[in-house]
Amino acid sequence: MKAESDSNRCKLKYGRKPLIAVSVLGLAISLWFAGYIILPRQIIETMVLGQIPPPGDQLYDQSALSGWQSYSKKLTIEYVRFQLNQRFAIDRLSPKVKDLSPAQIGEVLFQIESILMTQRDVPHEIKQTPTFLVGLGYCDQVNGVGARILPYFFGSAEVFALVNPQGISTHSIGRYWDEATDQWTYFDIWPGRTVLFVPDQSSADGIRYLYNRKSVTSIATESIQTLSKLYGEGLEHGYTLAKYDRKFLTQLTSQFSGHMKKGPFKSWFRSPVNPPQVEKNPVPALEKTTPPATETSSHVPLKTWKTFLSWRLNYLWGRRSESDATESIRSPTYSNPMQPYQNANLILLKKLRIQNHRQKNE
Repeated sequence: MKAESDSNRCKLKYGRKPLIAVSVLGLAISLWFAGYIILPRQIIETMVLGQIPPPGDQLYDQSALSGWQSYSKKLTIEYVRFQLNQRFAIDRLSPKVKDLSPAQIGEVLFQIESILMTQRDVPHEIKQTPTFLVGLGYCDQVNGVGARILPYFFGSAEVFALVNPQGISTHSIGRYWDEATDQWTYFDIWPGRTVLFVPDQSSADGIRYLYNRKSVTSIATESIQTLSKLYGEGLEHGYTLAKYDRKFLTQLTSQFSGHMKKGPFKSWFRSPVNPPQVEKNPVPALEKTTPPATETSSHVPLKTWKTFLSWRLNYLWGRRSESDATESIRSPTYSNPMQPYQNANLILLKKLRIQNHRQKNE
């Protein structure tokens, strides 16, 4: 009787935690192995078309995450994005990289920048959606693409928020740890140019540029003087917004710890004693734009979304037919939420076509 009573008390005290712990351990082992296997391009494309939801979907809303089903869907989305970023780095970027010098990494980031546009080029509402797939985003999203891809070369990279002396977050950039120089190297592909820089107290603005190349696709370009002041003032008090790793399990652990503290696991975590107090603008200082008034509907038809994704995947892999692609993303079935992404990619096509024509004539 006593043994049975002790067993019941044990069940009441610990509940399902041992079972959950075993399940989590099994999942972690599976993810550890899965992170070392980069899937073929065709499989990744099938996963993208089947698993990535359109802009504005509730799965991108952290507050909407609750229960195992939502977590499993979020996990699937992150795994597909991880595979896509790694495959793009292997197939499209690494063949051109001879070493990890700033000049070479600057060229890698320039190639990434050339397939993206920002809200300064095409004003739009902020939506949580894979920027790499839609080709349009704000500074943390655009530089987040670079931070997701660079781990293939450096092991890890971060999205870093700049904070000025008044405690206001002004801009978000990226950074990676360069073992050759034993210091952080910062990058920014958002301002209409691609820049790499390091802190340098001997210079007037406190930074030294390693790479600086103007965009061939962006419409709006920020002056280097404005950027230098912004970087110099914001590094000291800045903080990491997101961290990405070449190992999927490591990236997942870092990325999901914040979500899990707010979800069904919140009782398993302790809150920080003194959380950092930073006044953050809803939109950083350099990014204030007026979204178009036509962007009202939040629903994107699934067929429309998959048509767009199919074209964008062909575009990323360099197997596009520009005439067919233009017709695809001009389809009259597009609803309002897709218009900014449609417009951004039409501009990209036009800009790159002009650039290719110039290069042929040189």
